Amino acid sequence: MESVLPEYIYDIQHILSIIKYNTKLDIKINHNDPVQLQELYEFLDDLLNMLEFMSAYKLINLEENEIREVKDKIRKDMELISESIDKLMYESD
Repeated sequence: MESVLPEYIYDIQHILSIIKYNTKLDIKINHNDPVQLQELYEFLDDLLNMLEFMSAYKLINLEENEIREVKDKIRKDMELISESIDKLMYESD
């Protein structure tokens, strides 16, 4: 007897394919606006958590070292964004 997946699995697969198809890769942000930088920082934090989840459940086709590299880059970018925010806030005082 063939195993049938629960409907929610198909829903999740469909949602992921919609996200993949509709993702814009051009980021337009004012790098001198601390609010936009904070939003970008929060997005990257969420993305990092999502990558952890997707990696744990084998939803992405990346090797462990590739995932580690991506996560390290995201963390480094978050650090740089944080420094930029601090600098902008300091300059505005």
